[in-house]
Amino acid sequence: MKKVTIVVPTYWTLPSNKKDSNTIFDHPTPLDFDGTLERTLESLKKIEYYNFDILVITASTHKELSYEVEKKYKK
Repeated sequence: MKKVTIVVPTYWTLPSNKKDSNTIFDHPTPLDFDGTLERTLESLKKIEYYNFDILVITASTHKELSYEVEKKYKK
């Protein structure tokens, strides 16, 4: 059985109460929302192919959000 890596990109932006007119990502998740990441990871638990890794990549729309995005990612 070959090993598979599933890559899950996530994009984060300012909280929903702040205006962000310079976002270049298709549909970033506001920092104060959970988005779909938790549901995605839960659904991957149901896969019966046992030889896989999950790689979650995070990106933020603003440099100053990096610390908060990292905290959310680790949680």
